[in-house]
Amino acid sequence: MISEILGALGGVSAVVTGLFAYLGRTQLEKLKSDLAATNEKLRAELSHSIHVTQAQFNLELEIYREIWAARFPVRNQTYALRPTLDQYDVEESEEVRIRRRLKYFGEAFNPASTILESNRPFISTEIYGAFRAILTLCRKEAIEYEHRNPHEMKEY
Repeated sequence: MISEILGALGGVSAVVTGLFAYLGRTQLEKLKSDLAATNEKLRAELSHSIHVTQAQFNLELEIYREIWAARFPVRNQTYALRPTLDQYDVEESEEVRIRRRLKYFGEAFNPASTILESNRPFISTEIYGAFRAILTLCRKEAIEYEHRNPHEMKEY
């Protein structure tokens, strides 16, 4: 009976071939489905990655603008500690003049330092180090200006 059924279907080789073709198509469809799902997942991850990278870039750029803008008042007030052509009110004592200039320096320096430190996790260590070095030099100049001995003036 089995041989009659196999004979009617075209023999054992035809049945086996048909079975392999059916299983092959089934496996091929499953692989296509899995591949499509994997592709969709990768597209979503790539899209997310691009979005995150763009957002990070925009954040860093805004921070760099903010730090760069804060640098100019610090530079200007550092220069103003010992201006090249100093003009001042002769009625103002030297101590009052020093305090006034240091006050203006602090009003520029403190926000710049705060901006730099509060954004430290979001900027490169090289940029942070460069701006920290600038602020350190400006602070040293202010300290030296405050504690200077007028009889031991350096030539600049």
